[in-house]
Amino acid sequence: MRQQGYIEVDGVRYSGDLMWRTRTWTDANRALMDTTAAIKHSPHAKLWMKRGADPLAQRDYNFTDRLHTRQVVRDLRADLQAQGIAPDALQFRPIRNAGNHSPGMDLDLAMRFTGDAGHLRRVDPATGQAQQLSLAEANAFVQGRFNRVYARNAGGRTAQGSWQMVTSSAHAEAYQDTAWLHVRDIVRSGVDPNSVINPQHAAQAGGVTVHKAHEMRRFTGMGTDNQNFEIYRGTAKDIDSKVIPLLQSRARQAPDAGQRRAAQESLDFYRGLSRAMNRAVMDPIAADKEVRQMTGMDTLGAVELVGGAIQALGQGLRH
Repeated sequence: MRQQGYIEVDGVRYSGDLMWRTRTWTDANRALMDTTAAIKHSPHAKLWMKRGADPLAQRDYNFTDRLHTRQVVRDLRADLQAQGIAPDALQFRPIRNAGNHSPGMDLDLAMRFTGDAGHLRRVDPATGQAQQLSLAEANAFVQGRFNRVYARNAGGRTAQGSWQMVTSSAHAEAYQDTAWLHVRDIVRSGVDPNSVINPQHAAQAGGVTVHKAHEMRRFTGMGTDNQNFEIYRGTAKDIDSKVIPLLQSRARQAPDAGQRRAAQESLDFYRGLSRAMNRAVMDPIAADKEVRQMTGMDTLGAVELVGGAIQALGQGLRH
């Protein structure tokens, strides 16, 4: 049984009952965050949450996922301040494709400088010397600190292994034209997407898809089949959220039957390619075989085909 009375800590008296309840809540919260971190570190657990869990479980996991991320970002800010960076020098915001409310497989934590500063000022706590970091340098520095902080808040599990990263406009996986995050909504609204998308950044947008696949292929600790499962899942998402909506818009706006037919043929092909890639969720070997039959290419070659389609469609070219 809990003892009543008072406990004195640093000269402050607390009731024994309050201390017991506080300790119980703290232990429960720690266990909840550890379970959340464990799910974030397991590709298959995350996929089950995304595809197999009921809506209530998804809602609860989304809540604890956000709670865990806020805890990590809060500790990251404290860590950066200890490393000589002003607390208001950076802003952080998780990035997701518009309209996507299911549990995420990864985290892109967008970082940007506040105000009009073109650099990040850091005072080295060891030497007292001031440094001026470019956006790319700051992104790399903050990612390194994030990795340390994340591991402390995730029971030693790594940020890389959990697919958690800090991005900026200088990062290879960040869209320089953020309209690419909203293509599906733009098309649904009836607006011509090529009037919104900047064609100068179309090649970079296609490159994001390709870069993610190559990074996953280099990921240690996962066999080729598990790598393919995530490569195909992510690429299928880009087909569904970018290639297909753009082709649907092109088919609707085609000025003649021949162009409508060509757009529809491309649309049918990419719908079939998305279905084949999504089969990797259950059977990555069968999915890889079907993708190769459809494209005549290996895994990364098929991804590069999709990246090329994104580039061509973003530039308003026929594909």
